[in-house]
Amino acid sequence: MADGTVTTTGLSELQRAVEKLPVAVEQASLRVARETGYRVAARARGRVPRGPDPRQRGGQHTMDSIVVLVDAAKKEVRVEVGTGVEPPMLPVWIEHGTLFMLARPFLRPALDAEDAQYRADLERETADAAAEVLT
Repeated sequence: MADGTVTTTGLSELQRAVEKLPVAVEQASLRVARETGYRVAARARGRVPRGPDPRQRGGQHTMDSIVVLVDAAKKEVRVEVGTGVEPPMLPVWIEHGTLFMLARPFLRPALDAEDAQYRADLERETADAAAEVLT
């Protein structure tokens, strides 16, 4: 008959791996978000309607105002539009339209076009990061 004792090994190694898991997944997520942000910005730049060159009046073209901002401390990636554009609301007017101008969306379609790829990349990269930590 068995003596009723159980011996386990590797629990301390498992605990250390589990403690590393959130950091590894977070880093993978931020990397995917950053890469996706750059793809979204590139798509949006390609979709911005071309009108008269505002740089002749000292402004910036909406296309040139699309930037990706990565704040690792806040765990945040943003695609921003409009810094330095004259008039400042022009990107909003282009995206959503006005009473006198039809909407010509450029940012939302760029985001929508990257959504499926972002989700697939995020799932793959976070699973890979978790597997790497736990093996």
